[in-house]
Amino acid sequence: MYHRSCPLIRGCLFRSISVRPSAPAASSRIERPLSSTQSSSTSASSAGSSTSAQTGSDVGRATTARSAADAGPLSEKSTSEAAAFNTEPSASERVEQQTRKLSTGRAGAQATIVTDEVLALPHGSRTAGPNWTGPPLKERQREDRQVKDVKQFAAGIGTDLPLKLAAEARAVVSSCACGDDKTLPAGLPQQATQQQTASEHRTTAVSDGGRTCSTWTFAAAIERSPTNVDERRLLGGVRGLSTHSGCAGAVGTVVNLCKSTNSTDRFVPDIGSNDHGGENDAKRNMTRHTTAPVAFSDSAFPEAALLPKQETGAQAFLSKYPTYDGRGIVIAIFDSGVDPRATGLQTTTDGKPKVIQLLDGSGAGDVDMRTQVTPENGVITGISGRKLQIPESWTNPSGKYRIGLKPAFDLYPEQLKDRMQKDYKEKNWSTFLQPTLAEVTRKLQQFEVESRNEKAQKEELEARVEVLLKMEKNYVDLGPVYDCVLWHNGNQWQAVIDTTEEGALDKCEVVGPYAETLYTSMLLPEDNLSYSVNVYDGGDILEIVTNTCAHGTHVASIAAAYVPDNPARNGVAPGAQIISVQLSDARVGTMETGTGLCRAMAIVMKHDVDVINMSYGEDSKWCRGRIWELFEEMINKRNVTMLVSVGNRGPALSTTMTPPTQNAIGVGAVVTPHMMEAEYSLREKCPTIGYNWTSRGPAIDGRQGVNICAPGAAITSVPKYLLQGSQLMNGTSMASPNAAGVVALLTSAMKQNEMQISPYLIKRALENSSLKFASYDPFTHGQGLVQVERAWEWLQAAKSEKENLLRFEIKAGQTMRGVYLREPSETSTPQIKAIRIQPVFLDEKQVAHDLKTSYDQNFTFACDASWVNTPSMLNMMYQERTLLIKVDPSSLAEGMAHFTQIEAFESGKPEKGPVFRVPVTVIKPEKLPANTNTRSDRIVLRPGVPNRYFLSVPSGATWCLIKLKSLDPINAGSVSVHTVQLQADAAFHENSFNKTPTLQPLGETSYPVRVLSDRTLELCLCKWWASFGDMPLEWSVQFFGLSPNGESFHATSGEGLSRIDVCASLGPEEVNPVISLKQHVIVLKPTKSKISPGGDRDFIPEGRIIHANTLSYTLNLVRSVCFNAC
Repeated sequence: MYHRSCPLIRGCLFRSISVRPSAPAASSRIERPLSSTQSSSTSASSAGSSTSAQTGSDVGRATTARSAADAGPLSEKSTSEAAAFNTEPSASERVEQQTRKLSTGRAGAQATIVTDEVLALPHGSRTAGPNWTGPPLKERQREDRQVKDVKQFAAGIGTDLPLKLAAEARAVVSSCACGDDKTLPAGLPQQATQQQTASEHRTTAVSDGGRTCSTWTFAAAIERSPTNVDERRLLGGVRGLSTHSGCAGAVGTVVNLCKSTNSTDRFVPDIGSNDHGGENDAKRNMTRHTTAPVAFSDSAFPEAALLPKQETGAQAFLSKYPTYDGRGIVIAIFDSGVDPRATGLQTTTDGKPKVIQLLDGSGAGDVDMRTQVTPENGVITGISGRKLQIPESWTNPSGKYRIGLKPAFDLYPEQLKDRMQKDYKEKNWSTFLQPTLAEVTRKLQQFEVESRNEKAQKEELEARVEVLLKMEKNYVDLGPVYDCVLWHNGNQWQAVIDTTEEGALDKCEVVGPYAETLYTSMLLPEDNLSYSVNVYDGGDILEIVTNTCAHGTHVASIAAAYVPDNPARNGVAPGAQIISVQLSDARVGTMETGTGLCRAMAIVMKHDVDVINMSYGEDSKWCRGRIWELFEEMINKRNVTMLVSVGNRGPALSTTMTPPTQNAIGVGAVVTPHMMEAEYSLREKCPTIGYNWTSRGPAIDGRQGVNICAPGAAITSVPKYLLQGSQLMNGTSMASPNAAGVVALLTSAMKQNEMQISPYLIKRALENSSLKFASYDPFTHGQGLVQVERAWEWLQAAKSEKENLLRFEIKAGQTMRGVYLREPSETSTPQIKAIRIQPVFLDEKQVAHDLKTSYDQNFTFACDASWVNTPSMLNMMYQERTLLIKVDPSSLAEGMAHFTQIEAFESGKPEKGPVFRVPVTVIKPEKLPANTNTRSDRIVLRPGVPNRYFLSVPSGATWCLIKLKSLDPINAGSVSVHTVQLQADAAFHENSFNKTPTLQPLGETSYPVRVLSDRTLELCLCKWWASFGDMPLEWSVQFFGLSPNGESFHATSGEGLSRIDVCASLGPEEVNPVISLKQHVIVLKPTKSKISPGGDRDFIPEGRIIHANTLSYTLNLVRSVCFNAC
């Protein structure tokens, strides 16, 4: 194994080797007999060297070459150490014997190996050619250099071997003669060798010749077994010789030097055949050309960083408190479904089942089972018409079976559906169509040659080809349709899905309700799709629960996976259990529905759930309604801590998603250096930052929107149908379950220590203990990065505080939950805002009256903004209190967002942090000069750091043109371009534009964007977080105004010409009107309406039920309609 401190990696150290035939040589040279094959090799040399060669068995000469100061082979005038080098015959004889064995050329040829200096020759460099003649070298310089060279070599490998033995090792290290002259000082670099550990090896690859090559060969091992450990370490490697195509007679040598004194696991490669001189060897080596060795690290892979726990302190917390791992806690996952067969979702740390409920709130998996039949001779007829054979082993006291029908593709996730359709088409459809099409085409071509005059037959064949081609083009696979059978065996419901499509029910698996059996099966071996069932309304509804995508399983694994064989892949709270509630409806593109959300919350109210994670949702037109009321009730009455992902619609402000309740915990996403390295495999790392896409606060109702942040990516388990064990996903959907796991750890610790628990207390602990890192931004990160150990310390210190079971409802108007001034009319003058504060106990109606009457608490207020004036203190009793604050934005800088908080501390206890906060946000737009409608600037973008510009859109403007130009002449970069305008009773995405183009060096792009006049427009520019390096950028925004007299145009027959008046408010415009009919709308009135109560799943505790309004329509579609425009 190579180590990052290995010289091969740090500098790729080579030594040159010169080979010459048996010409007369001075007695002082160290001679090694070689075969004629090697003797024909050309010598390797560096700049300033002299090399010549002749091919033959007994002629030719190859001399070593080096710079003018280099020393040659040892002479008789060398020092005593050099003489000692030549007095040991045994080692040289062994090398001599080995080289004879490696020789395969003509007998009688001999060559001489002469040691040379250490070189650093990268692949692709070139040395002097064989016909180049350099200046003569002085003999004494050669001798001194040679001795020094061997000394440095021995010192470089950190050994005290005698010079004679070190020189033998030195003699088999040679260099690649394929590159430009580049010389390093002789000897191994000390900084490269001193850091080597016991398991490190240094390997040097060389080859000789005048062409570029880097052939690595392993031929044979040195035949000696030295007893000395250092000798074994030095000579225990493998030496090899080879020739290869392109380098006639080239010599390649690989020397492995084991640095470990204690290691007995020496590197012994497969030496293969000893035939190294023939054509086969040359052909074999042609495929082994490689570039110079590449640096890499053999340090342990940071597997724990694949599912981040270190950043939040969860890893250290579990090491310190191993039993506070989430045991005793149930997490409800509101998502796309969970696969219990996925890795880590089988059991908890204390042996309990991991997934205890699998439920589908969407209704997409429902099967109508109201039809009942009785078998005749053991056979029933399914809804499909198939004959279904009832196995004798089934127990059915009533003798009646319920039957239904379910298309398989209604249960398949889109990705699985595509795969199964492709497989079916290839195996069944294409095997029929392609041969048939080929046969008809062949007949047509043959007919055209043989029977050109038979027109009718030719037309028939052409028509067949056309039909087959249309069949191929219009082919649609609707998928299999399965009969479903349901019965009661006297103890529980039993269900079977006929996946054979042949009625062979004995080959199908019998499954029971998941809550009772905890059993999951799969539909087919080919699809590998996990499913479970539930039964409702006395058997009228069979609910088949699958996954609509991989999202929910990934989320559940982040929160609570337990992988006993590999704890590094555990979720944040491996001891917690999971209830999966599927919100996504495959019938509407996996969107959640109001009915699904209401059912999910009813389920939580019926079960003992501690934590909810909802990584699902989108922005909405308003933040009030029935669903909001149920969210509030679920948290405030059922004592459930709810965490929600804030969304992936950034980087502009006010892009957070619903639900709107201020008692839920909104989680943003960050990426840390550990994640960049382990998960994204980036070339560089940067400090912790927020992703471009993570949604930012404040919420449109003035709340901060983002309360905390957590790591926003993970590589963890996904459903089995994907045919892969894990997947990298990123988003606030991944940050929220990470924080939910942290909450599960804290709640588990609180339960085991019998502490008071409330969602308000946990939220307060997370906010007051979070970490504000270097790039902290309140809009992106809320109160900071969640820290579990600090939160636990905070909870222990605050376990007896009087506000632990209290929430403080903040109202800054009829619907506002904080102060948010954004539009030009709001930010031009000082504002007086009434802030109403109401303390409310958890499950207030069940709280004793004495607690309410005895509550009394004194607060002091702090605010770090000079433009906000607030009272300094407040006495709070159990009733609503009002504060009048003054916000003066007149002195604030234009074009910027300003944020502060009014923090309420309990008098005398500032150390426990704020008890509640009132967020104040002021966005003061920049007004454009009267004589221009353009704003431009030159800036430098940094990765992941938003640059925000707030502009007051001129009156009459209807659209703008945004231009971007990169000023970087070398590097390309991706830039997020995001604009947002807010409008009453409208979701932010309705007036939003978001693109992330990649700008090439000096490249430019432009986008037209629709705008609302007289309102604030945010333009946010942010370089992509993983696009490293700063980018100089020039941007501009130019506004235009062109508006017709009305939002829509109506033309009525009989009125003649219709007039459209167009106004250009900001200057002359060119108009090129185009009218096209895109839609034909037929307004239908329902013919029947029926309101009916829902079933078992639709009951909400305290006697409430979800009702359904079923509308019936009569619709006749005209086959073709022609519209003529005059």
